[in-house]
Amino acid sequence: MEHLQRMIEHLAWADQRTLGALDCLASIDPKVLGTYAHVLAAEHIWLSRLRGVPAALPVWPTLSLAGCRKIAGENAAGLRVLVAGPDVASIETSVTYTNSAGVTFTSTRHDILLHVCLHGQYHRGQVAAAIRAGGGNPSPTDFIFYVRGAATATRSDRIVLRTPEERFADLPGYPFAPRYVSVDGIRLHYVDEGPRTGEVVLLLHGEPTWSYLYRKMIPILALAGLRVVAPDLVGFGKSDKLPRREDYSYALHVDLLKQFVTTLDLKGVTLFGQDWGGLLGLRVATELPNRFARIVAANTGLPDGQGKINPAFFQWREYSQTVPVFSAGKIVHKGTVNGIDPAVAAAYDAPYPDESYLAGARAFPMLVPTGPDDPAVPANLRAWEVLRSWTKPFLTAFSDQDPIMAGGERAFQKLVPGAIAQPHRTIVGAAHFLQEDRGEELARTIADFVRANPA
Repeated sequence: MEHLQRMIEHLAWADQRTLGALDCLASIDPKVLGTYAHVLAAEHIWLSRLRGVPAALPVWPTLSLAGCRKIAGENAAGLRVLVAGPDVASIETSVTYTNSAGVTFTSTRHDILLHVCLHGQYHRGQVAAAIRAGGGNPSPTDFIFYVRGAATATRSDRIVLRTPEERFADLPGYPFAPRYVSVDGIRLHYVDEGPRTGEVVLLLHGEPTWSYLYRKMIPILALAGLRVVAPDLVGFGKSDKLPRREDYSYALHVDLLKQFVTTLDLKGVTLFGQDWGGLLGLRVATELPNRFARIVAANTGLPDGQGKINPAFFQWREYSQTVPVFSAGKIVHKGTVNGIDPAVAAAYDAPYPDESYLAGARAFPMLVPTGPDDPAVPANLRAWEVLRSWTKPFLTAFSDQDPIMAGGERAFQKLVPGAIAQPHRTIVGAAHFLQEDRGEELARTIADFVRANPA
């Protein structure tokens, strides 16, 4: 029975990943959607036969994407019930049914459930091929991917919120076309600008910002011939939000970003990480080292639970948990030297229509490892082991007026071999959000670093 339970969980996971990949397409070919509707209808029909009730769907139904998602959820719930009990004997009992051609057959419940689990694999491959042919990014649904990810990012019981698109209308200085990719049922938004053949610069934001933070830098980097990829982390920007704080973890963010990088097949990457963009990006780079060519760290760190934490961080953490109205725009305003315009502040608040969308932003400060018992410490210590032998180019570009991360660059300059003899920069006249204060200068620094360190 246990093997059937695992196969049913894989089926539910694979259905959600495939539906998520379809959800990220600008338009869906009706034939492709029809193929996947058939997969879900077949699951429904076999489930109905096992229950001894008439099926409510034909073999090849016409369903919307929302309709497909509804049927997928119902199928998963029903199949889980059938394999939940310990009664192995009952699974070998027979069921008599009539197929769509009117022919009567008898099969064991065990064989029917195996067929249900295996039938969709072929058609999911067809759908994945069609998505790729249309320029999209299909989500791998192989069983081994499920096994590798089940302990971290893969959860079929997540509640997901999606910020209405109209919240992002007419944002000042942000003309970039939205792009989406599905990672384990979560839709992640990203900006992808510049020539496809250019070297990749991966811009990772932190708390409580999103890719809007890089609007001043993206055009400069793209004009320098670089392909600029700037994702929104789960819980931020145009990416999906998880309203339950317990669904967020350091491991979840790292796992989703790793899958983002591999799904887009990014190679020769120059990482730029600021704030949590560094805490996460350094983990991703050290766990996928063959995909990264250079690293730029700015106002960030990689806490291992052993070093001393700046008292200003604990003040910020207390504020983040107790402030009645959590305003990302207000936080960015205070984290710059000269402040930001009200329209820009409103853009930072756009992803959060109400408090239920802010769980990720509220959770982030509590996920920073501040002691040796934090669950993220072992992985961060392993990342430091990799960094201590990292010989690829590593640049620091910290600002001169960041009250929390001041001096954090020294650890990288001292411990990372690739940082030796690099022209490390201090960005003058910038606070924590140096992308706002000196974004243009920062972009030129990254472009010069890439040119000076050819892959």
